[in-house]
Amino acid sequence: MTVKENLLMGAYLPNARGKKVAAMEKVFSLFPVLKEKSDDESTFLSGGQRQMLAISRALMGAPSLLFCDEISLGLAPVIIKDIYRTIGAISHEGLTIVLVEQDVKRSLKYSDYSYVMLKGKIVLEGKSAELSEDEVRDAYFGTNRYAHY
Repeated sequence: MTVKENLLMGAYLPNARGKKVAAMEKVFSLFPVLKEKSDDESTFLSGGQRQMLAISRALMGAPSLLFCDEISLGLAPVIIKDIYRTIGAISHEGLTIVLVEQDVKRSLKYSDYSYVMLKGKIVLEGKSAELSEDEVRDAYFGTNRYAHY
């Protein structure tokens, strides 16, 4: 499927169908490279472009919540920076984002509230601006001097 066809699949749900043109314009403004490649097959996209397409396809469905799992995994640092900048912009527009990420520094910078989980249990939580990288690492690696059970 092409990039455009992938995006249109994201607008399949009834509440998104009537908004697909505006939604596509919006995702193209967020990720201009997708507009340039809209007629290209998605299999030829780079890893970062595929991640942009996945986020954009989800946004095409007019969600009230966006769940992102390890969006930086395996991507070049410059692409990660662009994707996080865009995630931040999306969040500031009012969309709730749940971000699962191992990059502590970036996670704390781009989130309002954080949960640190270890073996399926929350071992630390709080406003991201009030948590330090050291607290998060200590909780995650099990030293637990900051952990709240």
